[in-house]
Amino acid sequence: MTCRVGWSVLLVCVVMAAGACSGKGSERPDPVSPEQVSGDVAPGEGAAASAPEEERAVHQDDPEGTRPAEAKMVQGPFASLDAFAESVSGTILSREEDCEVTEGPWSARGGVVSFDGAARHVLLVGAPGALYRVSGPQDFPVDTELSTPDQYEGRAILRTASVPPGYVLIEHSVDFVDATQSGMAHDVLGYTHLCREHLGGMACASFTTKRGAYLIYDQELPDYEMPNAVIKDVEGRESLVELFYMNGGDGMSEQGFYRIILPQEQ
Repeated sequence: MTCRVGWSVLLVCVVMAAGACSGKGSERPDPVSPEQVSGDVAPGEGAAASAPEEERAVHQDDPEGTRPAEAKMVQGPFASLDAFAESVSGTILSREEDCEVTEGPWSARGGVVSFDGAARHVLLVGAPGALYRVSGPQDFPVDTELSTPDQYEGRAILRTASVPPGYVLIEHSVDFVDATQSGMAHDVLGYTHLCREHLGGMACASFTTKRGAYLIYDQELPDYEMPNAVIKDVEGRESLVELFYMNGGDGMSEQGFYRIILPQEQ
């Protein structure tokens, strides 16, 4: 799910390449492949070693066509969004109430942060007071010259049910909203991260699961939620998930089965 919008009216463009209506598509990053992950390596720690080739092989009991989804260690921990901004000498431009969510032992905080000469929508997830940056450095760029931070409406959803043991599923989506002569243009991009505590930090595998643009003529109609992807465990098997779509589109990760490959200790 992503940011709620009001419609059930004519959609000029649905599930098109991002930016087709709003004109912001050129600023969207290229699709994240299922074998890529979002997030930085924690400062001073270096990249975690890849799993041995024999561990990348498809398990004998895996469904046919199962792909590897490589997880990487992400940046953190941080006590809060403020602590993250301070660590990168940045400034918080907006905070998102829809990113302040809790599910079991997991919590999320997010907003637009300006640092290193650019602004991005950042999402931190983890235990309260020990949060990790699950959004990668290429995710959700924010144009502060031609738009305002509050036009980037972020949302986070955490799920611990129907995921492999030890994992949390994190949906992070951003809806860029822009007023046009014809109505309100929406440009949506979303990632789903599967993360778990690992090697004293957090490792995450990422999938691009939402991408589309549309135009709403009448804001007075009831809310409608755009259908999106579902990622779930496969009979409770360790690190094995299935991705399928209620409504897919170009530039999103392929449907199918994935085995999450965790980084190995150096």
